[in-house]
Amino acid sequence: MSSENENKILEFWKENSIYQKAKEKRKNGQKFYLCDGPPFATGGIHIGTAWNKALKDVYIKYKMMQGYDVYVRAGYDTHGLPIETKVEKELGVKDKKEIETKIGIDKFVKRCKEQCEEYINLMNQQFISLGVWMDFDDPYITYKNDYIEKSWKTFKKAYEKGLLYNDLHVNPHCPRCQTTMANYELEYHDMVDPAIFVKFRIVEPKTDNPTYLVIWTTTPWTLVSNVAVMANPLIKYLVAKVGEEEWIFAKDRLHAIEEVVDEPIIVLKEISGKDLVSYHYQHPLAEETGRIKSQPVVMSEEFVTTEDGSGLVHCAPGHGPEDFTIGKRYGLEIFSPVGPDGRYTDEAGEYKGKSVLEVNDEIIEKLNDKGLLVHAGKVKHSYPCCWRCKTKLIYLPSKQWFIKVTGVKDKMLSELAKVHWMPDFAGKWMSNFVQDVKDWCISRQRYWGIPLPIWKCENPECNEIKVIGSAEELGVKLNDYHRPEIDKIEFTCKKCGGKMKRVPDVLDVWFDSGNAIWAGLRDGEEKYYPADMILEGKDQIRGWFYSLLGSGVVLNNEIPYQSLLMHGYVVDDKGNAMHKSLGNYVPWEDVISKYPADAVRLMALSNTTWDDLKFNWNEMNEAKNELMIINNIATYIERFYKPAKGGKEAKREMVNEPVEDLWIKSRINSLIKEATEHLENGESFIALRKIRSFLIQDLSRFYMKLIKKREDITLLYDVFFQAMLLSGPFIPFTAERIYQQLYAKEKKEKSIFMHSWPKADERVIDKKLENEVKIASELSEVCNSLRVKGNVKLRWPLEEVVIVSKTIETAETIKHADKIIRMLSNIKTVRLDDKRKIVLSKEIEKDDEIFKPLFIDEKTREEIKDEKQKEKIRKEAVKKITEQMANESMFLKGSVEVNGKLIDYSKYITIEGLENLSEEEKKKQMQDYLSQPTPYGIVLLKTKVNDELRAEGIMSEVRRRIQAMRKELNLIEKDKIEVYIKASDEMQELIKKYHSSILGEVNAAKFNFGEAKGKLKKTWDIEEEKVTIGIEQIH
Repeated sequence: MSSENENKILEFWKENSIYQKAKEKRKNGQKFYLCDGPPFATGGIHIGTAWNKALKDVYIKYKMMQGYDVYVRAGYDTHGLPIETKVEKELGVKDKKEIETKIGIDKFVKRCKEQCEEYINLMNQQFISLGVWMDFDDPYITYKNDYIEKSWKTFKKAYEKGLLYNDLHVNPHCPRCQTTMANYELEYHDMVDPAIFVKFRIVEPKTDNPTYLVIWTTTPWTLVSNVAVMANPLIKYLVAKVGEEEWIFAKDRLHAIEEVVDEPIIVLKEISGKDLVSYHYQHPLAEETGRIKSQPVVMSEEFVTTEDGSGLVHCAPGHGPEDFTIGKRYGLEIFSPVGPDGRYTDEAGEYKGKSVLEVNDEIIEKLNDKGLLVHAGKVKHSYPCCWRCKTKLIYLPSKQWFIKVTGVKDKMLSELAKVHWMPDFAGKWMSNFVQDVKDWCISRQRYWGIPLPIWKCENPECNEIKVIGSAEELGVKLNDYHRPEIDKIEFTCKKCGGKMKRVPDVLDVWFDSGNAIWAGLRDGEEKYYPADMILEGKDQIRGWFYSLLGSGVVLNNEIPYQSLLMHGYVVDDKGNAMHKSLGNYVPWEDVISKYPADAVRLMALSNTTWDDLKFNWNEMNEAKNELMIINNIATYIERFYKPAKGGKEAKREMVNEPVEDLWIKSRINSLIKEATEHLENGESFIALRKIRSFLIQDLSRFYMKLIKKREDITLLYDVFFQAMLLSGPFIPFTAERIYQQLYAKEKKEKSIFMHSWPKADERVIDKKLENEVKIASELSEVCNSLRVKGNVKLRWPLEEVVIVSKTIETAETIKHADKIIRMLSNIKTVRLDDKRKIVLSKEIEKDDEIFKPLFIDEKTREEIKDEKQKEKIRKEAVKKITEQMANESMFLKGSVEVNGKLIDYSKYITIEGLENLSEEEKKKQMQDYLSQPTPYGIVLLKTKVNDELRAEGIMSEVRRRIQAMRKELNLIEKDKIEVYIKASDEMQELIKKYHSSILGEVNAAKFNFGEAKGKLKKTWDIEEEKVTIGIEQIH
């Protein structure tokens, strides 16, 4: 289907309010609420968001057709850094301060909102053009007042439950965005950083020789903030002589120190880590920073190991969560001479004003000049970056607001057990993540976000706070709850009478979307809560899935979703992440401009949902071609289907119904049953694969070939309708267009989606028959491959195929489905020979090639040369093969495992009496037959063509050429023609003798011979002869 035709379907849906009518029809059904995980409104859609929405759309349409009252409101995430960084770029903002000093908070916030609106409109149209059904007219948007209010309600509930607190912590911080981040927002990238060993001069106790603690760090910039060295009391340390100095480091790290030091290292003594507890040292950058006071060695079992480094760790409590923990434990100074912009402050001495991310080399050089640098190397490691601007993060101490999720962690874990996880391992991933959860830092020092609803008394002796949970509690009517308007609202402190001002922070954007399941419902729609299903990518384990869980437990003491389906990422065809910088990114516009939306859906939805989707153009072409085949089926039905007389109530009655009809009825009902089961288990991709296979293989390439000469195709018409019902949720444009083309008039419903999801009639499911037809199909394929081997075209009829076998399956197949083999392989007779035995040819013993894998010595991995040893191996293998062939269920398997190696012996399976013959003698014995072993027996195809078969084949060729000429003249089936033939005398006589056999098929009144004339004349090559055919329509 072309994009133009898809647009016509979109217009049809819109003009006739099909989505609204389909919903209205099921309004009294059981509720089904799919909460749309809101994408950030930062641009148009990409292949990943298209896949996500198409997956959701499958379940929306499927559940709707099942009769559910489906609630699905499109949603958009609009706050936070994703939007702010884009607006900053647009406005030329280089520093966060410029938003207040140069732009103005009001103008900045206004532009953020405007840009969101622009992108929401764009994405709405893109999703609609993909065939997605959601409430796009009134989506939930996180910047709207009603959404903000409902989010405040959750926040206040956390406060009322005693889960809200304000405290000093060392948190991840983005120096570009100048805001704190939560741990789950961190995006890790592999980076190469300095890795240096540094000496700290010991000043207490006094020593005869200069003595140093050797530390190792990958963040030299943090040495400016050093306040202690951590040692492990349980580790053994060495005091070693290096030149005229003595160094102290962990015993287990001796080899690491030796690798980077050129001088000999002489061990003087061994000490315990706890012996270092009284040691003090001089700050390595004392003169540069003014940190003159000596600093202590402190003990830490949990944060000091000998896995890397020196076994001594420099401690900067202001720049690392572990260091902060130790700092609090020992009462160390939480020293951080770094501002929110990532530059050193006055307290850093000569480093003031320098960016901490750019100063490493300078500090390393300074340490070297001072003789304190032991070694400077590089290390590749995983480092946290800002999830939006990708800047390397630093850790800074700041007072932030937290929700104490550790206080409800046990409840969160127990709630996870109530969810239907699809796949199962998604639940395990989620549980593992929650096990290690830390308190949720929910305050951000930014502008465009849900304002933190906390007002704090300015009286330093009071510090009373007020938390609001609704507009009513705000007490003032505002058109917009965002900054800066809300910052102007003040309260009077009830405790001391002082002035209360709002804490200027905004909420973590993940808190916004974490409220989506209830905040996304309109007033009066609370009955749909909780969500029956959510469906997002695997990155949302630590994102939306988690924030929903945390917010749900805080607000309602329960998880707000009942089932969860997780999908993978979209990657390139090699499995690499798509990036513009790598040149492998495929823009959505490039895809949708070349392919119809249904082709994208067909390709993407066939991928295993929880695996990554490897995008490649070949699969897009394959999907497009399959859509053409499906449309060709519809065209065929439109051309040849004749409604039964007596109207829709007339029923087909057939005595001794053909096996292919019984089979197709069984197959479509099996498909209905299986597709429904897979959809219920979140395996929509398996359902779609089976639907595709049914339409392309079972219907188009199999059943339609078997019925091509029938006049009555009512069963095909009915089965195709059921197949379209199943296809609707996956390829809605194709299903709707075909419904309008073939069924709308008879079925009366305005749209295919007004119909119910089909139910399987298990009475007609016959798995035994399906298996028999499957065997018949496979045997037909063998026959056709033997035709190729014998250079005999499929259009040429052959006399017989003989199948030598004693298997019950084969016997039943030939009994019930031999017609299928005959029709698909164009063979007159199918015979079962259950008299002759199938044996192993003695020739196998002379073939060293198939035993070659066994002639390798397992110890030396060299080829065995000894002939006696090889003969012994060969005989043992032949014995195992013979034993397998004696097993009735495995005798035709064709391969056997010997000593862990798979030996293929299929070409030596033969018929008794031929096993000792050479290939030449076999050919004489077999005369006109070609053979091939199969799992069901040996197939013997007679490939000799006699005169009668040759004549039939030629007439088949003539018929095909005439039909092609009819098509060229745009003749329809009922148009009668006259045919003119000119050929050699022999060929002309043959056609004259047998032409009556094809008169009806080409709808010809008569054939004329000797002179070719007519409206259309063509000369064809048929069996190496020139045959000129002319046709003329008879009016």
